[in-house]
Amino acid sequence: MPKPTDSKAMLFVAFALTLAAGLAGGMLLSRARAIPATTVTQTSPLDELQLSADQTAQMRRIWEAVRNSAQEYETRGTALRLQRDKAMENLLTDEQKAKFEKVNLDYNAQLTAMDAQRKAAFGQAVSETEKMLNPTQRATYQRILRQRNVHEAGLPLADPPPSSGSVPVSSANAGAIILP
Repeated sequence: MPKPTDSKAMLFVAFALTLAAGLAGGMLLSRARAIPATTVTQTSPLDELQLSADQTAQMRRIWEAVRNSAQEYETRGTALRLQRDKAMENLLTDEQKAKFEKVNLDYNAQLTAMDAQRKAAFGQAVSETEKMLNPTQRATYQRILRQRNVHEAGLPLADPPPSSGSVPVSSANAGAIILP
């Protein structure tokens, strides 16, 4: 019969390997999605803003920070889900089921708090973007956000509000392609 410490060690190794694989995959995916700094396509909604070179640089700084933090939030969310799933696997008795309920509630609270941070970062980026634009550009920018169905929280308007269950982190920036 394995000792409890052996199980904990195996759990830690499995978690560390899974986290490392997720980080490596996320880094590869973010590099594949990277947009060259000098490229603005003819179909970009940013063309309508008629940004100066300085404004384009400011816009890029604002939205790259949000994009980078979104990857961090997704990685942290994956780690939280893996942690919860492993805990569920080991729950067999009534006593363990009671513990699982607490684990699940803590997980949902952490994920909700993380989603609130992401929404705040998105809202701050929108606010900073609007401050750097002139009135005509600001109106155009707001129209672009409406056309993409993006509201203050950074989610498409079609998404239902999060329930008491878990919040999907991977769709965090759906419909919000704002980088030039």
